Amino acid sequence: MARAEGPARLPSGIAGALSGAIPLFSFVAAALFLRSERVTAVRLLGVGLSFVYARRFLSGLPIPAAALTTYQMGFGLFILLTVTSFDGITEIGSDTRASIALVVGLGLMGTGVAYILYYFIVRELGAVTASDTTYIPPVVALAIGWLAVGEPLLWWDAVAVLAILAGVVIIRFGSRPSPAASD
Repeated sequence: MARAEGPARLPSGIAGALSGAIPLFSFVAAALFLRSERVTAVRLLGVGLSFVYARRFLSGLPIPAAALTTYQMGFGLFILLTVTSFDGITEIGSDTRASIALVVGLGLMGTGVAYILYYFIVRELGAVTASDTTYIPPVVALAIGWLAVGEPLLWWDAVAVLAILAGVVIIRFGSRPSPAASD
C-alpha cells in the first residue's frame, strides 16, 4: 500500500507554510494547466477577498460567531450531501473511534473552533488583521516540529519566525479597523 511521506520528509515549518499556501498554489496551477478553469476577475478576487466579504456582510450582523459558524457548516453539509458519493461511509461508521474522531476532532475542534475564531477576529480586528492570522500556522508547525518531533531549529527558522511576527504586529498596530457599523 502506498503512503504519503511528503510532510514526514519536510521540516514542520516548511510543511505548515506550504499547507497554508495550498489555495494559492491551486489557483496558479489551475490557471497554468487547466483550460477549463480559466482565471477570471471573480476568481482572482475570490482568492483574497473572503475576509473582506465576511467583514462587510457577515460579521456586522447581530448573530454570534458560533451561530454564523453553525449556519455555514450546516449549509456546507447540505450541499455536500447532495453531491457526494457515500461509498465507504460504512467503514467509518463501523469504527467508533474513527466516528468520534471525525465528528469531535475534525468537525468540532478543528473546523468549528476555527470558524468561530475567524468570525470573532474579523468582527473585532477587521479583515486585514484577520487575514494575517494565516501567517501564524507555519510558526505553530515549526514549534510542534521542534517540541514534539525533535526537529532542530536553525538560524533561518528564527529569522522567519521573527519576520512573520513582526509583519503581523506591524499590520495589527499600523492600522486600526473602523467600527463594524461603518462598513
